[in-house]
This record gives sequence, structure tokens and C-alpha cells, in this order.
Amino acid sequence: ADLPSIPPKDAEPLPAVGARPLVGSPAMSSGQLQRSDMDGWTRLVVHDPALPMVWFQLGLSIGSRAESPEQAGLANLTADLLLRGTQKLERETFEEILEGYGASIGAGVGPDSITISGSCLSEHWPKVASLVVEALSSPAFGEEEFASLVDEIKADIIEERNSDRSIGRRFYDEELWGNHPYGRPVLGTLKSLDRISLADVKKFYADWFSTQDAVVGLLGNFD
Repeated sequence: ADLPSIPPKDAEPLPAVGARPLVGSPAMSSGQLQRSDMDGWTRLVVHDPALPMVWFQLGLSIGSRAESPEQAGLANLTADLLLRGTQKLERETFEEILEGYGASIGAGVGPDSITISGSCLSEHWPKVASLVVEALSSPAFGEEEFASLVDEIKADIIEERNSDRSIGRRFYDEELWGNHPYGRPVLGTLKSLDRISLADVKKFYADWFSTQDAVVGLLGNFD
């Protein structure tokens, strides 16, 4: 079967995250999956008042396959850096507010997708949602946080060398997929990370982080 190709450099520019119109509230039929196809994106919600919690996930239909082999790890860097403060809130303040709301948020990156997911107490969901929107639409992308994150990822890459399972999985993927993006480590390599600048992160974000073809999932006792 044909494998997905890397998006061409002359691909049509995607609209920014905050450039799409607002939509109405989802239906509140408990226990039923409600699907709404919006203006270029999809919303999936299940209202379940059994627990005072809300679980959420945003999935973007682009991942590490959009980066060049020379800059492997760029997608992962961008996604992680999104959650390290906003233009209004420094990372420490941003994380303290989330912790106070009983919320946890993380980013996941694969060859074909990027996900921002988490959970929080239902009573704080509107405020947490606002923070998530702020992180997605106006990330800080600070120089110090960028340098710190690169060092952390390099440390993780070195630590993986102590895991036979990680080493085996990496060489298996490289042998199976060859030069295809599926064969590249999502974290990148020590050399490829050195080729990535903060300007590259900002460009990747501007080029690919869009609601076009995105999927938003919401489960729990949300308002």
C-alpha cells in the first residue's frame, strides 16, 4: 500500500487556530455521542454527569511527517513548547493556575497527528478551557524555555540508550520504514535538535497549527 507522503512545501496555507468562527454549545443528551461537523473541523462530545470531571482532547491531522529529516523532533518541540506559558502568563504561573484547578494537560506527537489532551474538575472546566485556548492561540515561545526543553529532550534521548526495548523499537522502525517519516524518532536525534532554532518552531506553528481537519473531543460533566 502507498504510504502517506510528506506535505509539499507549496501546500496551501492553513488558517490560524483563532481564525475560525465561534460555534454554538453542544447538545446535553447524557450518555450519547454528539457529533458536529463545523467549519473545517469536527466536535465529538459525550455528556456524562456521573463524575465531577471533564476529559478533553484536541487532535490535529499533522505530525512529525511535516518536518524535514534534518530537523527531526521539530513537531514534538513545538507541541511541548505550547504548554510552557503564554504571552500573558509565564510558565510557572500558567502551571500553578492549572494545578489549582485540578487540571493536567499534555501533548502527544506521532507521524500523522498532534494531540493536546487533559482533564480537570468539571467546576473549573470553563476557566481551564480558556487557558487551553490561550496556550494554543498565543503561546509564549520563550527563548529560555526553548533552550531548557531542548536540553530535557536530549537527556531523554540519552536515557533511552539504557533501555533495550527502546533501542530495539527504534532500529525495528528504521529497518521497516527506511527513509519514510514513520522510521524517524519523534523526539529527533541529538544532531537534528541542534539544527532547530526557536524561529523554526514559530514557523512550524504558524504553518501547521490550524483548526482545519482538527477533531475536538469532550467527555464528562461539562457545562
